[in-house]
Parts: sequence; structure tokens; C-alpha cells
Amino acid sequence: MGWRGLRYRLSLIDDCTDYAEVKFLEKKSDTFEEFKAFIAKTERQHGEKVKILHTDNGGEYVSNEMEQLQRELGIIPDLTDVNEPRQNGRAERFNRTIDEKASCMLADARLS
Repeated sequence: MGWRGLRYRLSLIDDCTDYAEVKFLEKKSDTFEEFKAFIAKTERQHGEKVKILHTDNGGEYVSNEMEQLQRELGIIPDLTDVNEPRQNGRAERFNRTIDEKASCMLADARLS
């Protein structure tokens, strides 16, 4: 179990503005609500509509409710091939940077 029972990390990156957020989730199914909130926030803050959702092919991104939301908002799904993280390079690098920063902070605080 992770921090405060939150087991999953969701990285959301807007390629148009370079705005990024990291959300910690109790379960992967929480992705849908966090994605809706991210869309609303980025569209309001940056004045641009989300046009494409580029994701790995995880089940949390191909659920019926996620597909319906994308259809309603006119968002084009762009899924990587299964087990091909190189196709999602920007997000993979972002996640690696987050991991490295967290490791440095833990080491500096002398925590495991």
C-alpha cells in the first residue's frame, strides 16, 4: 500500500501548453473522474480544447465511460501498442523524472 492508501499515480500532460499534473489514486477506476477534472481545468486555464488523448492501452483509458466522454467532447483517442512504452516517450520521461525526484527527497531525508 502506498502513501495514505493511494496505490496508483496518474500523470496528465497537456502537450499544447506543457502543463502537467500528477494525481495519486486509490484505484485505477478513479482515472475517469480525474481526467474529467483535468479537461475542465486545462480548457478553462489555457483557453484550448483537448483534442487528442494519447494513452497507453490501459483498461482505465478504454472503459465505456471514457470512450463515451471522448465521443461527447470530440476527443480523438490515440492508443499506443500494448507493451510499447517508447510510443509514449514524453509521459515515460515525465514519470521517470518524478521517480528520481522522489528518490532524491527520500534519500535527503534519510528515509527508505
